[in-house]
Amino acid sequence: MSIDRETQLRHSLLIVLGNAQQAVLREEAGMYSASLSRAAKEIAQNFALNDDTRAIIEQLEELQAEAVQQDLPDISASLYALRDYRDGAEIRFGNGEG
Repeated sequence: MSIDRETQLRHSLLIVLGNAQQAVLREEAGMYSASLSRAAKEIAQNFALNDDTRAIIEQLEELQAEAVQQDLPDISASLYALRDYRDGAEIRFGNGEG
């Protein structure tokens, strides 16, 4: 593989893996899985299959199974308590006017 081709491939992999990172942050499971799948495919097609490349492909496949959407806790009770505290403070100390 020429140096230019290898550089181009590495750059492409960085972009694909960057897309996967962004998908995690946005909790976009489809984009995350597709990006990791594309990275694994590019590695398999363009690099010699040896223990290292097989391990990377295996890790990418394992990561595809990870959930990227997290269930958030219900914080409504805390929000109500904070609102009540704020309202009480405004009554006790005034609204800052005068």
